[in-house]
Amino acid sequence: MSAELMTSVARDARLDERARWVRSGDDWCVAHWHQAKRPIRRRVAILCPSIGSERMRGERAFRILADRLAARGVSVLRLDYPATGNSTGDALRAGEKDPDLVQRWCQSIIDAAAHATQLVPGAEIVLVGRRLGALLVLQASRALPSMVKGCVLWDPPTSGRSFVRELRLRESARFDHRYAEELAREHPGIALQWEGHRFDRRTVEAMERLTLDGSTPSIELVDVIAHEPERAVASLARASGAELHVTGHRAADAAFDWSVYDGPAIPEECLAIVESCIADDAPPVDDDDAVADDVRVPSVAFHGNEHTIMEELVRFGAAGAMFGVSTTRVSHAPPTTAALILPTGIEPSSGYGDMWARFARRAAEQGMATLRIDWRGNGESRPHPGGEVNVSYGARRSEDVVEGIAWLRARFPGASIAVVGLCSGGYYAVHAAAEGAATDRVIAINPQLYWHEGMPPTLDLDDLAPAVEMQLADGLERALSDGRKWRRLLRGGYHWRDVVRAARGAAARRGWLRVRPETEETSLLGGRLPRVDLDRLFPGPARTHLVYSDDDFGLPHLQAHGHAAYSGLMARPHMRLHVLEGCDHNCSRESMRERLEPLLLELLAQD
Repeated sequence: MSAELMTSVARDARLDERARWVRSGDDWCVAHWHQAKRPIRRRVAILCPSIGSERMRGERAFRILADRLAARGVSVLRLDYPATGNSTGDALRAGEKDPDLVQRWCQSIIDAAAHATQLVPGAEIVLVGRRLGALLVLQASRALPSMVKGCVLWDPPTSGRSFVRELRLRESARFDHRYAEELAREHPGIALQWEGHRFDRRTVEAMERLTLDGSTPSIELVDVIAHEPERAVASLARASGAELHVTGHRAADAAFDWSVYDGPAIPEECLAIVESCIADDAPPVDDDDAVADDVRVPSVAFHGNEHTIMEELVRFGAAGAMFGVSTTRVSHAPPTTAALILPTGIEPSSGYGDMWARFARRAAEQGMATLRIDWRGNGESRPHPGGEVNVSYGARRSEDVVEGIAWLRARFPGASIAVVGLCSGGYYAVHAAAEGAATDRVIAINPQLYWHEGMPPTLDLDDLAPAVEMQLADGLERALSDGRKWRRLLRGGYHWRDVVRAARGAAARRGWLRVRPETEETSLLGGRLPRVDLDRLFPGPARTHLVYSDDDFGLPHLQAHGHAAYSGLMARPHMRLHVLEGCDHNCSRESMRERLEPLLLELLAQD
């Protein structure tokens, strides 16, 4: 990278720009600042999320809360802990003598509070923690006795041990019998996996040691907001006695709602109570010096081995509406490949289980540049005027792809541009290329190409029995020559329903079982999935790699268009097919990521 470019990107962000890096020990944490509107109050709220998929699914509620508090004069800092979201750090590489991840999380809260008091000198700090974040803010507040006014605990677990137990149960429930062996797999260095997130033994043990009554805060005020706050209030009062004033607030929608995927529902009752606890008694200020206007915060972080990785928080597109994170290797040689990484559904730029943040840094180590983005209307990107927010599929997404490609071409001229996406990200990678986006390569991972306007983003597999049967038939035919599969079948390791479905699919494929004939006018696979125009969807010349997990029924959908149509598609020189054995749709387990990531790096390295 040229010295001129290094100078241009290593600038400081002004105070009125929301995204910034906050240094915490050896880590750089991504934080988002919501500047208070006048009249400004001398109070700042630090929003501390839960971890894993609870952090990801709870981001929208925190953004809405932060904007509401800023409108009432209270500035807000939203924080990603080390090794979570887009923040730097690895959850698994700490040595036995290094701070465990829970200690690093608590330290990042302390450092965020210190950063906030630089922005608003003399401000009272209120720490807001949701779920595990509630236990973390109690622990962190002990190091901030003179700075923190109070803590707001949103749906706190009774203990870290009960929280970890719930994570294990939810992960077991998420995987059906087909992945029973995967759940039992012991992976080196990993003690807990949860929806793509992973934690080592020391972190799990440190989480389990967190308790409400064992984390007596060095403050006077605590508000507990929960569906049934009495137990938490009693635990805190018992541990602290009269020194701590604890108030319980009952909210019917305070509990984390696992029945929806972060929207469109918002816990309005709970948000109103949290807002009231923070803003109602916030002291006003009369002078114009309430906010420091000379504080500069970095938009670029250098990290990795010998600080060889550079990450920049960027805004681009029309009026800077889009948000992204650029990751490159610090080098005088410009990258030959630059990849635009599209988000999955409503997940932020870090990706499902933070997979894209991890992958971008691994790609940077091999000299590739990446830009991972938020769709407009999701995450930190602003919606189109009148456009939808917080949706997996939306109008004008191809425009977002074009904007991302344009940014990469301007930043890395001469580099080969690839567009990479999983699920709906893969869907829009394919569609943007078909609509003429100037990309050289497309890598679409489990794209749901059968999706169409008005169709729910998730489907009941029972409604797609023919698709499932055809998919299982592939596994059955491979299993016939695998002795391990036969032994597992005889031990009852497969569900009888899947065995019957696989047999039906194999019989239909051989013509032994009569199935309803398909025509060009009918939908495919049980009448629920539409035909797609393969010629229009994959026109070339951009090299297109379709990567399918053997668990995904996107490939059977393409194959069901007919032998001639499918064979003709795959015979085209720009088309490539790759199948990942033993992987679910999101490649959510570490063993699955170890199959996916090397393949992606290999495809990106190709000329």
